[in-house]
Amino acid sequence: MKNRKNRISLVLISGLSGAGKSSAARALEDHGFFMIDNLPMPLVTQLVENSDKILHDRGEIVLVADIRTPEFVAKISNFLPQLRRRVINFVLIFLEASLESIVKRFAQTRRPHTTFPYLPLYEAIKKERDLLSAVRAVADIVLDTTNLNVHELRSVIVQTIPFIKGSEKKIISLTSFGFKFGIPLGTDLLFDVRYLPNPYYLENLRKLSGRDKEVIDFLLKSGEFTEIVERVYSFVEFLLPRYERSGKRSLSVAIGCTGGKHRAVAVVEKLASKMRSLDGWNIEIFHRDIDRE
Repeated sequence: MKNRKNRISLVLISGLSGAGKSSAARALEDHGFFMIDNLPMPLVTQLVENSDKILHDRGEIVLVADIRTPEFVAKISNFLPQLRRRVINFVLIFLEASLESIVKRFAQTRRPHTTFPYLPLYEAIKKERDLLSAVRAVADIVLDTTNLNVHELRSVIVQTIPFIKGSEKKIISLTSFGFKFGIPLGTDLLFDVRYLPNPYYLENLRKLSGRDKEVIDFLLKSGEFTEIVERVYSFVEFLLPRYERSGKRSLSVAIGCTGGKHRAVAVVEKLASKMRSLDGWNIEIFHRDIDRE
């Protein structure tokens, strides 16, 4: 193998359905990793050996693999040593969560279990956990995501991997949500914008969201919309250097309206646009309830 191929950094993410594999992989993708989902393991070896031709010298790869991945569980003990020998940096991360939290996450997305949709959800989760026990046993890092929201998980993943570029980057997470679906857990700052005019009551705006120009234009007619954006921005700008002095490198801000579809989304979008000018801070957006009714 040529030396140049040894410069590859490979993160392999596995774990239970609903434990956050996709969110973890996307966090690394945002840091420059090339993401591949459920590639058969024999092809992973070929990818590593020929990454200069296949990926045009993209040196950082994140793979997501679980029991759906051909030959992954059955031959993990064979493939793992090969991968470790062929890349300069390698880590296998296994994500898990409590049975109750995974059930709750599936309920929120209204999706059946990814691998065993024909089984009762509790049974499907237990079966998957048993089948993946061999992978968990050889993982470099086992991460329990039970008490982590999506932003906290992304931050933990980035901070956990020692060879990731930009692991010291600072993150501001902006979340829109609907109060009728509950307050997001793990939020540093929470703002209620239910006092703003509600586009929901206008027939031509009801099916749109706070991302749409028509909704934003409607809200801009109220000076209070611009005012709340400016005041929250100023408050966050005031806090950031003080948080940094205490060693805090991430800040989660939640903006809530009734349903989380119009007002909160619009405020988050406008805040994100302004906050991208903050030097050294990465801005992440999550519209938790935008597709819920």
